[in-house]
Amino acid sequence: FCFPILIKALQYKRINKYSKLSAFIISVSIRILKDKERLIEELLEKTKPYEVAKVNEAEIHTVLCHKDVTQYILGVKSLLYFSKLEIPLIVHDDGSLTVADIFKLNRHFPGIKVINYVYSTKSVVKKLTKYPDLKRERLRKSWNQFALIIMLDVGFFAESEKIIYLDSDIL
Repeated sequence: FCFPILIKALQYKRINKYSKLSAFIISVSIRILKDKERLIEELLEKTKPYEVAKVNEAEIHTVLCHKDVTQYILGVKSLLYFSKLEIPLIVHDDGSLTVADIFKLNRHFPGIKVINYVYSTKSVVKKLTKYPDLKRERLRKSWNQFALIIMLDVGFFAESEKIIYLDSDIL
């Protein structure tokens, strides 16, 4: 990816200092990534929404963060398109989802269930009174917060016997 940019930079101007070259490569790479993100967002807005099933023998759960919303939408739309599944989608907010993120999810998946982080924490912690270590960890913002939400909240909020857990960054 960076090799053609590096050649172009060397053809454009002979740069002897690596810091100038690195700065140039970084700035070009950032512009390319932003353009790519904008293009993906534009194309995503042209896709049709998928009506989410209310009941099924299985449901798909995902713990989702703000930065992975677009990846999640692309991945789930791909899964639903190719599998022809009609299945409930349940998203567990990791605490970083914005109102705009939730609106976007509802626009692409009418009927999706988004479980608010504060609500889920209160609900799950009430059931953890006999397990003080788990309760403490679930309340604490830490590196393993994501894993704890997966282990505790997904099962707690599941309404079907069968649960499919889908990471948000799988396409």
